[in-house]
Amino acid sequence: MTGGKYKKTAVGRRIVTVGATLLAGLAGLFSGATGAQTNPSGVTATRLPNGLLVLTKEVHAAPVVCTYVWYRVGSRYETPGVTGVSHQLEHMMFKGTKKAFPNPGYIDLLVGRYGGENNASTDTDATAYYLLLPSSQLDLALRIEADRMTQAAIDPKQLTAEKTVVLSELEGDENNNAFYLYENTRAAAYQYHPYHYPVIGTKWDVQHFTRQQVYDYYRAHYAPDNATMVIVGDFDTASVLAKVRTLWKDVAPSHFARPALNPEPAQRGERRVVVKRAGAVPYVEMMYHIPAATDPDLPALTVLATALTSGRSSRLYRALVETQLATSVSASANLGVDPEVFDVSLTARAGSAPDAAEKATLAEIERVRTGPLDDQELQKARNQTRADFVFAQDSVIEQASRLGYFETQTGDWRNVNTYLARINAVTAADVQRVAQKYLAADNRTVGTFLPTGDATPPGADSGGATRAANYKAKGQAADKTLAAAQNSPAHKLPTRVGAGTGQAKRKKTTALSSSGRAKPDEGAPISSLDRAGQNANAAASSGAKVVTTARKLANGLTVIVRENHANPTITIGGFVRAGSVNDPAGKFGLASLTADMLTRGTTTRTSQQIANETDFVGARLGVGAGRERTDFSAAMLTENFDSILGLLADVLRNPAFPAEELEKARGEALSGLQEAANSTSDVATKGLYAALYANDNPFQHAPDGRAEDVKAISRDDLAAFYKRVYRPEATTIIVVGDVKTEAALTAITKALGDWKGQGDPASAYEPKLLTPATTAPPPAVVVLPDKSQDDVAMGVIGLSRSAPDYEAASLMNLILGGDQFVGRVGKRVRDTEGLAYYAYTGFSPGLETGPFVFRAGVNPQNVPHAIASAKDEIGKMAKAGVTTDELAWAKDHSIGALGLSLATNGGMVGSLENAAFYGLGLDYAERYPNIVRALTKAQVDAAAQKYLRPEALAVVVAGPPVPALVKPSSP
Repeated sequence: MTGGKYKKTAVGRRIVTVGATLLAGLAGLFSGATGAQTNPSGVTATRLPNGLLVLTKEVHAAPVVCTYVWYRVGSRYETPGVTGVSHQLEHMMFKGTKKAFPNPGYIDLLVGRYGGENNASTDTDATAYYLLLPSSQLDLALRIEADRMTQAAIDPKQLTAEKTVVLSELEGDENNNAFYLYENTRAAAYQYHPYHYPVIGTKWDVQHFTRQQVYDYYRAHYAPDNATMVIVGDFDTASVLAKVRTLWKDVAPSHFARPALNPEPAQRGERRVVVKRAGAVPYVEMMYHIPAATDPDLPALTVLATALTSGRSSRLYRALVETQLATSVSASANLGVDPEVFDVSLTARAGSAPDAAEKATLAEIERVRTGPLDDQELQKARNQTRADFVFAQDSVIEQASRLGYFETQTGDWRNVNTYLARINAVTAADVQRVAQKYLAADNRTVGTFLPTGDATPPGADSGGATRAANYKAKGQAADKTLAAAQNSPAHKLPTRVGAGTGQAKRKKTTALSSSGRAKPDEGAPISSLDRAGQNANAAASSGAKVVTTARKLANGLTVIVRENHANPTITIGGFVRAGSVNDPAGKFGLASLTADMLTRGTTTRTSQQIANETDFVGARLGVGAGRERTDFSAAMLTENFDSILGLLADVLRNPAFPAEELEKARGEALSGLQEAANSTSDVATKGLYAALYANDNPFQHAPDGRAEDVKAISRDDLAAFYKRVYRPEATTIIVVGDVKTEAALTAITKALGDWKGQGDPASAYEPKLLTPATTAPPPAVVVLPDKSQDDVAMGVIGLSRSAPDYEAASLMNLILGGDQFVGRVGKRVRDTEGLAYYAYTGFSPGLETGPFVFRAGVNPQNVPHAIASAKDEIGKMAKAGVTTDELAWAKDHSIGALGLSLATNGGMVGSLENAAFYGLGLDYAERYPNIVRALTKAQVDAAAQKYLRPEALAVVVAGPPVPALVKPSSP
């Protein structure tokens, strides 16, 4: 990932990863051009009379379409008393409209019927909403966006419930020490400008702003002349524009007058913030003030951030991670409508002093200030940026996101056409100049997180903490000011405002709500859906005929190839049939550590040589062990296929396990285990697996192992494990992308065809025969200090992937809680009762029988209620099963979602990997629609009765104490 990225302040209704790579480095690219309809990138720009800018781009690689609406409004225009109102409003936009979509959850039901995605984000400068659907449903997406632009209900009862959900989201953020430090450091870096305030707001404000405040904010800022609609995918531009004109012809502009903001004055000396509370490892944040996104210095700052931390060959990685001072480091030139910060974040190794990592970071920054990048570093940064840019073309979501981002952030979407040219024009002298200009000590704010008990660095102060302590009083005083402002003529206009950036997302592990005309505990009934287009999602799973070729080489290696020439990129995936289930007793974590070591040196390349080769061309290469298999992956531009394939082959065939690299990997693994021990989510997950599986079952132990075992693993252990399990006959490699099938087969045969296993192979893993419990063990609460929210994990032994009723169970779970926005559990626990930010259910099957789980993030006082409500819904499902309308919806959703997932190289690779690993047949995706359509209500109900077993649910809670549930135990 290159140096420019969206800010970590972004928050939303659910979190997704789409757009992270895409938005990397989009900074400083402005041209000031006007007019323009079409251009070489295939984009058509249309400005409606009411001011709405519509950007359309036809992409016919797959029958999918994405609409992405960007509003120029975010926390940038908030004041004490209503901080977080932009984010709260984003949540409310999914609670129903007054016209076309009156029931809460109705939009998600409609979108979900076609397997689509319905998501949103809020950040400092923008709020954005996207819909991904089969192209046959573009009309639905347009109707949704047209209606919620002016007709959002913002029902008072729904606002009350959703404010509780946002508070749960806020408390979940507070659980993360790194994020907590980031927010405190940012508050110290900004003392006057609204970037000082957290995007999600403060607890005080979220608890106290009213429906009228939220509604007035909506009317002021959501309007066509403050919005950009981007449409990318499989459609005809002329017909789509005609529909847009019809839907928006009566929507009036707001002509909102944006208020002047208090600029942040120049910083006149280093500031320091120290945060101390319970934790596992230290963190350090460094923030330097930089100009706004349209400043001509931003491309050079982006290249600087890329050179510092992009890849294992980057300067700060070598200075910190390679020297074992830190386990991770990142840098970004944050992009703002107003001046932002250049942010450097690092995680110190467990047991190490953060000041040592800080000193090394400052020394490296000083080195780039006093001497220019060399030619190779500069070209590498350019190559990485280009590769990220091209990778983004694989997804219509990312293409739409990029166009909306450029328009909203830089003021002109056409800057996308000059993006790479501007990056390539950056010189080493430019990079040194901006480093000297902005990365100066007096322009720096340093934040340090110290796990309780560590010493405070010299010269530290608590300025940020003092401001935070005074914030509540300021918010109370600001209520009157805001009320007066909202009575001004500008706030009475039927619309909205802002400026754009960022990527805060609705959390995938959450659901909708009930509002409007539906009863609070009902939401929108599935039977009320528009069933006219019920089978239209079949288009997403058909499209052009694709051919998958599979071949077994003479040495037993399985090769699978699928051509996709829509984008000049290639994705490689694959697996070795070995994972943590193969760890010997007393060596838990061996498979994980072995996989990590593969990219840390071979018999022909050092660790840094491997990093240099991948980083220089912007390729990606990784290996990681799970429970039952070890996955490897690579992504590259088409032109680099042969070289990266050769590198991957070397990594798989010739690991050297150098002793020095082992100690680095061991230290990082131990630090990771300590961080996991401070994570409510990880602790709850591990606790549940320990409760469900016996000591002799390898599923009881997480793939990352145990600290005492990781400490004892030797180089000989790694070498012996590798010889037993890494063999061609246990390996499958999959290639999808812009390559001819025969060329790919020839290249793989050359690179891996003569690979031979060493020594005696390990015996194939045989899943344990499990007898599920019939009664529940006592609930367990693991207390983690200084946490605001509990993570709840509840479950029973479920099923394996080979179970004949797997598809029936999957549909049942989708209805119960697998879809966080439509499922019964999410609707009740999150939306109706407002108890959690996320609440969902799911199966985790493998070759082994995996668990059925319920997960939620809950305030301690709500934990017993959330557990009781989830158990009640699980019990109802086990007893009464699904309705025919629910089953019809779930079938349509599952078929449509699979089709949409196959629209990218990565999605194709993932589908083929699972099909190959579980022996489903490489045509499984083609057969899946018929398999699902053939399922009966009786089969799905039988799966509910067989697998749910509410009386046997084990409960593990990690976080603050929950006295009402059980007497807490220590971790």
